[in-house]
This record gives sequence, structure tokens and C-alpha cells, in this order.
Amino acid sequence: MKKIALILTVLMILSAGAAFALPGEADAPMLTTYEVVAAADQQLNEAESFEMDLMLVLAMSAEGENVAANIDANMKFILDPLAFAMVFDMAIVPELDEAISAEIYLRTEDGVPVIYAEAQDEVIRMSLEGLEELIAMLSSEMGDLFEAETAPVSPEDYDRMAFMGETTLNGKTVYIIEAEPSIPVKEMQDVFSAMGLDDMYSELGISTSAFISAYEGMTFTYYIDRATHQYVRMEMDLTGIMRNMMASMGLTDEVYVSIDQYSVVIDIKDINKVKPFDVPKRILNNAEDMGDLFGAGDIGVIGGADGPTAVITEEYFDQIDWEALMEADEAALEAYVDADGNIDYAALAEAYPAL
Repeated sequence: MKKIALILTVLMILSAGAAFALPGEADAPMLTTYEVVAAADQQLNEAESFEMDLMLVLAMSAEGENVAANIDANMKFILDPLAFAMVFDMAIVPELDEAISAEIYLRTEDGVPVIYAEAQDEVIRMSLEGLEELIAMLSSEMGDLFEAETAPVSPEDYDRMAFMGETTLNGKTVYIIEAEPSIPVKEMQDVFSAMGLDDMYSELGISTSAFISAYEGMTFTYYIDRATHQYVRMEMDLTGIMRNMMASMGLTDEVYVSIDQYSVVIDIKDINKVKPFDVPKRILNNAEDMGDLFGAGDIGVIGGADGPTAVITEEYFDQIDWEALMEADEAALEAYVDADGNIDYAALAEAYPAL
């Protein structure tokens, strides 16, 4: 299982064939659109490092008022040893006069992944010793869907793919390929069922099948380097998807908000060329240690094995009435969180037992 596939699961579902023959490098055989996308996908999934620039725009309106959130982020990934860096600015107009800036880093310390984060004059450190166990548990819960997202490209991954021409982007001659991914409805429904979400959604009057079907029709635009067959850019217009999801939950424009724009642009660069980096010293030297998020050797023990029983396993997940918990008074829930932020899930299961 490749960590890159995990990082990019939500951002891309890759790829399928089309009946267009595209030229490769000089003296190379002609490639179909599917083969070009498959080659780009393989290079990214097998990369030991790469860098991305992400631009996200979310614009909403309600009762005559407009709000827009713009996020610009730079991210770097290195697999061995595992390292991640993200520096981003978020501007919310007109709610905030100044942009919110943050930096997030992940590095390996004595074999344990550790997160450092700085935002609004707050700097924290948090270890993730149980991360691999958590991923293993989630992969077990997700079953076929998780395997599908990390499996090699197959022609069934897309309902439609079209070659749209060529252009110059970031100094490269690129193919423009538009594609509509096939949504694994059954696998997603199985995940919802395994996690108990279908029952919870049903009680809220939400159809899980309608919620999942909202993703249908999602369109990606890929820009792929003609010379190297590497991704240069991915564009996603998710406006229609967000509107469909809100409609599936009964949140229509008349009673809630209107999604005017939701778009994502990702520029990918420096595949296998990212130089080693580390957490800036100003963050290392000033970070407040928040302890271990999961706890040594025990998935979900927040604050460590000596703290309250806080194991988020299938057992506790199934024992808690999550709908009742969400409706509970916030002050009442404070009794289950200690001064260090440790959550006692065993006590929550007793206080809010699943029916």
C-alpha cells in the first residue's frame, strides 16, 4: 500500500482508456489517452517525493450575503524517511480582514511520525505512534473501496475520457485530458454500512445512496507533460457535486446556502526531485508538546496509555449513540474530557449507549 495513494485518494481517481492516439517522445510508439494517464498515474504513485501547489476557491451565498474562502497552499512529500510540509494562507471574505496563515510539518523521530503545526501564534507538537495501526484498521473497515483506491489503474475507473488538445503550461507542452471517474457506489455503500453511517443518516432523513450518487458526473481535467508523461496540473470543478450533496441532505438553496463555486487546482512538480527538508527551528524550539494522539501501541488512546480509556475501536464505535452525542449539551460533554484533552470513550459509551 503506497502512502502517496492515501494522500491523494480524495483528490484523484485515475484513469481509463480512450480512442485517441497521442504522440510520445521522438521515435516512441503512439499512445492512447488511457495509456498517457496510466503512465502519469504510475509515476506519481511510485514517486519517492514530489511537490504540489494547491489553490481552492469556495464561494457561498445566503440571504443576500456572499462569503468566499480562498486557500493557497504549498505541499512537499518525501516517503523515506516519511516527511511532509504544508504552508498555506486562507482568506475569508468579507468575514476576516487578514488571511489566516499556517504551517504544518510531519517528520520521523526515532521511527515515530510527529506533527508540528504553527497557526495564529500557537505552536504545537503531537506524535502519531499509532498511525500505521489506525490506517490498517481503516483499510479493514473500507474493504474493497480501500483496495480499489490503492490498486493499479484499470479501464473501469472512468465513465468517460476525452483528449482536448495541447497547450503550454508552466514552461511545458502538455496534453489536456478531460475525464469523468466511475463512482464505486456499492463499495462506498458497504463502507457506510460497516461504519454505521447508513443508520445514522437514515434517522436524519438522509438517503446514503443519494448522498453517494451526488459524486456522479464529477469531472477532472488533467494536464500531462508531453515529453515525460508526468502530471503537471489537475483541475476539479466540484460545484455541482457540493450542490448535489446538499440536496441529498435536504439542504436546498431556499433553506440553507447556495454554493456558487467550489474549485480545486493542483500543480504537481519536482517528482522525485524534492530535497530533504526539516521543521524550522523557530517551530521546533517553541512547540508545546501535546503528547501522543494515539498512544503507544494502542489505537486511539488520546494522551497515552496511562490516561483515560480512550480507545476508538470498532467496539466503542458501535457502543456509542453518536446521534445522541451530537445533540448533547456541550457543557455536559466536558465531564468526559480531562484537563489535558484526554477523552474517556468508555464512559461516553455508558452515558450514550447505542440502541
